Amino acid sequence: MTFETLKKINQIIERDSKDTTYKFALLRATIEVIQEKSPYQKDKADRIILPTGLLILKWLEYYYPIIEKELPQRNGDNLDSFTLSFRALFKEVTDFYSGKGGLSVFYSELVKGNLPNEIEETVFQFCKKK
Repeated sequence: MTFETLKKINQIIERDSKDTTYKFALLRATIEVIQEKSPYQKDKADRIILPTGLLILKWLEYYYPIIEKELPQRNGDNLDSFTLSFRALFKEVTDFYSGKGGLSVFYSELVKGNLPNEIEETVFQFCKKK
């Protein structure tokens, strides 16, 4: 993980509003990836290097059910106007997998690199947006 990525994560956690759950999901994902001691985690001097992809996978795992159930994520959150910048794309993903196995199928296909063509671009756009 680059310094810029860590800096961005730090800014989200420290400076963004405290009334949104996506930052807590990001913090939880970071802690869990560290605790799992992934073989992709590298120790360098006094730092631990984590692949950003592991954080994204954990974050998706935590946040998927929230978007799927259309739960508001901040005070004044309007589900119709998609006040969270990533909600519309993430909702496309959860809608696509509705009736197809939901989170478990999505996660499995994502990890295996086997996303269906009709949703693959949406997933990549969504992951870039977060």
